Amino acid sequence: MTLDPRTKFAMLILANVIVLSFAAPVFIWVMVALGLLLLLLSRKPKVVIAVGVMYGAIYLGNALFQMTGPAVQSVWAAISIPIVYFLPFLIYAALLGSTTSIGEASAALHRTRIPVRATVPLLVFFRFVPTIGREFRSIRVAMRLRGSIGRGNPFRALEYLLVPLLFSLVRTGEELTVAALTRGLGLKNDRTHVSDPRIRALDVGLVLVLAALLVAALLTRSR
Repeated sequence: MTLDPRTKFAMLILANVIVLSFAAPVFIWVMVALGLLLLLLSRKPKVVIAVGVMYGAIYLGNALFQMTGPAVQSVWAAISIPIVYFLPFLIYAALLGSTTSIGEASAALHRTRIPVRATVPLLVFFRFVPTIGREFRSIRVAMRLRGSIGRGNPFRALEYLLVPLLFSLVRTGEELTVAALTRGLGLKNDRTHVSDPRIRALDVGLVLVLAALLVAALLTRSR
């Protein structure tokens, strides 16, 4: 299944608006189910399993903490509720990030006539996010080989991880910005693209479904 990147951007925005509107749980569940179905159709079962494990852990925690006192329940609610409201964003962000290449995103944003000043930072950020995990794993392996992780002061180990990670991310961000400008992403002239994203009936239908959920959630709140 192939969706237009503009559809994924729109779905991500609508999903966040639905969550921030404090919609009823039924609307959030429908939105989550739709996102997980799209991830399955996009052959991303690992993300679906990870989200399912997180939801299962939260509901198991709810069942267990019901037998405790109000103070413990309040602490658990303060931890679990933000996670529940953050997971829809994670689902649609994973759908956008894992199924969209830089070329497709660039072609789609170019066709929307968004100003270059907005598209270049967005594309750099889009390329920058996946590098965080890779850099963190590389630094972790290097620190383990040097014996700096796994023993001693945990705060010192955290420092050994975060300081190289921050320096590496700053350097990576500068390199990605230079690469984007070198490839002509900052030019105002029309460019050709290898990718040819197009909005189809499925794209329109999915956006309309989320828009209908948002309208229904707002109407339910107003009553």
